[in-house]
Amino acid sequence: MADVAKADLAFSQFRTLMELGARGTALSVNELADAVQLSVAATGRVVDKLVGLGYTDRREDPTDRRVKRVSLTAVGHTFVTMAVDARADALRAFTRRLPSDVAHALACALDPVVNGDIDYFTAPNPDPQTES
Repeated sequence: MADVAKADLAFSQFRTLMELGARGTALSVNELADAVQLSVAATGRVVDKLVGLGYTDRREDPTDRRVKRVSLTAVGHTFVTMAVDARADALRAFTRRLPSDVAHALACALDPVVNGDIDYFTAPNPDPQTES
């Protein structure tokens, strides 16, 4: 995590890099703005900064020259991989410190999410037993 912190990125810059890494493809500035929930103007400024730092590249769309596509550079890919690995390492370290019964309960609770049995991007169905 120290290497991620050393990059000294604003949260919006970090989030933009992680979104590009998760998508694995170039996005238009408009698509990226929607994905990171920023205005197009703010996203453009974030992209400008990331291009200047060497993390991203901005090119014309081959089919529509009015559209600019943003993608990770090799440096950007390396950073995203490092950040994902650091997060995974931190989670592993956290879970190793849990008492075994708590670790087991956590694993059981997360199993449906990890295995894709539930869509964790939608709100859970209300429990009919707790409604009045």
